[in-house]
Amino acid sequence: MNLNNIRQIGKIFNSHGVKGELKVASYTSYPEIYATLDQITLIGKNTKKVYKVINTRPVKDHWLFTLEGVENMDQAKNLKDFDIYVSEVELLPLAEDEFLISDLIDAEVFSTENKYLGKIINYFDNSEHGICEVKTEDGKIFLFPTTKEVLIDIEANSKVVIKVLPELLELND
Repeated sequence: MNLNNIRQIGKIFNSHGVKGELKVASYTSYPEIYATLDQITLIGKNTKKVYKVINTRPVKDHWLFTLEGVENMDQAKNLKDFDIYVSEVELLPLAEDEFLISDLIDAEVFSTENKYLGKIINYFDNSEHGICEVKTEDGKIFLFPTTKEVLIDIEANSKVVIKVLPELLELND
């Protein structure tokens, strides 16, 4: 499996309990895909590991994963901050108005007036909606919500068009 054929679907943000379960933040609109996974690829700092998925289950605002070979808290803690990838063939087909979070990272952001605003460097979820972090050409950072009112158009891995609300840039100065 090369990196061109895999997509990020989540991130391990902590361990859970003493039996090696992993707390996972979902980066997909279809977290039910987790229940169908046989294998995942974890990518961390200079490390890539493939694991067989034993079990997944939803808990509150995140998921718990049990992986083959991860049997205690210490092993689980060593995987904190690893990104979770799956083969593209395991993903559900996306509807026309849906996108993968990984398609947003590195995309250039433009206003509806076609003014270049910066590049998306990060994405996170605040439980109400997604938030994109954008770095401008002069190094400043601003955030925008991935709501239908603000996010107008997405061209995967290349261009994102947003409606710039006056408070959007002012709050982030």
